[in-house]
Amino acid sequence: MSIFNNLGIRFRDHYTHPEKPDIVLDRFKTMEKEASLEIQIAYHSVFIKIPDEFHRWWSPELTVNIEAHENGSVIKEVTGPNPGTVTLAMFFFIGAITFFFFALMFAFSQIQLDKSPLISLIVIAGSTMVAILVFIILGMGRRKAQPQIEKMKEYVKEVL
Repeated sequence: MSIFNNLGIRFRDHYTHPEKPDIVLDRFKTMEKEASLEIQIAYHSVFIKIPDEFHRWWSPELTVNIEAHENGSVIKEVTGPNPGTVTLAMFFFIGAITFFFFALMFAFSQIQLDKSPLISLIVIAGSTMVAILVFIILGMGRRKAQPQIEKMKEYVKEVL
C-alpha cells in the first residue's frame, strides 16, 4: 500500500481475499437486500452509495472492484466524493483562478499606465478568498463524510 493512497479526493485500499471473484460477487448480491445502503452491481464492480433520505452534499461513494488473483481475488476499494459536488467545486475554483489571472494582468496594465490598480487588486483578493473558501468547504465536507465512509467500509467487511 502506498503512502499516496489517502492523499487527494479519492481514497484507495486493496487487499486479497481467499475466495474466487464470482463467489465474492454472489455474497454482495445476497447481502444487497439486507443493506441500509444503495448497492449497484455491474460486472466485477460493486457501487455503494448513501440512501437518498440520508444523502447530503458531502456524502461519499464507494466502489469495490473484484479481480481474479492466483490465491483467490484482489479487492480494490475506492472511496470518493459525490461527482456533482466535485464538479461544482472545481467550477468555482477554476473560475476564481481565471478571475485572479485576468485581474493580475489588468493590474499590471494599470500600473504601466500610471493608473490606480485598486479595483484589480480587490478582484485579486476576492478571487483568492473564493479559492481558499472552496477548499475549506471541501475539507469540512471530507470531515463530515467520515462516519458515512466508515459505515460503507463496515458493510464491505461484513459481506466479506
